[in-house]
Amino acid sequence: MDLGGKVAIVTGAGSGVVREITDVLGREEAHIAADDINFDKAIETVKIVTAQNGSAAAFKTGVIDYQELSNAVTRIISACGHVDILVNNAGYGILKISIQLIYQIGWRI
Repeated sequence: MDLGGKVAIVTGAGSGVVREITDVLGREEAHIAADDINFDKAIETVKIVTAQNGSAAAFKTGVIDYQELSNAVTRIISACGHVDILVNNAGYGILKISIQLIYQIGWRI
């Protein structure tokens, strides 16, 4: 798989299985926007990717706040030019976040 020139936002990139996904995307030459509420963990992920000659940048975002999430996407697009891939792994209480986001974006339940 050739992902050269593609940009991937990876939320919750600081640990677990998604760190492995980030590593694979980096080896396939995607540029990684490693996003995590724990910025130090996002930086660790970036170091793993760049140690293998991959391209990555760390971002800090709490995904439970719609405005913060929207601002993060704007920052990432500003820094990277575009987004091609989204690995949406971060979360905080799936039902709670889903209802909050639905309300904030104006959908009716």
